[in-house]
Amino acid sequence: MSAPAARTLPSSKSFSQNIPSCLWKLGRLNHVAIAVPELERARCLYRDVLGAQVDDIKAAMTELKKKQMRILSEEPKIGAHGKPVIFLHPKDCHGVLVELEQA
Repeated sequence: MSAPAARTLPSSKSFSQNIPSCLWKLGRLNHVAIAVPELERARCLYRDVLGAQVDDIKAAMTELKKKQMRILSEEPKIGAHGKPVIFLHPKDCHGVLVELEQA
């Protein structure tokens, strides 16, 4: 008996080509779901370490550095919505690249 054939997933390019372009123009996101291997550790990170809203991105950077969170740039950059943003290192966020945007 032969082994079952391995399933391969399409590349993101071919995947996106099969979806109508109107679906890519979803507008502003309300929330994003993140799959993590250890729910309780991730919950603590997102609730206790990151908080819910960033009113002052520079102050947030200072607090995150105190909590040993690595930030991928020394200074905030202007993001797609015209507001300052920073990115947190995925290794500190359970493998997820986290973007924080100033409110």
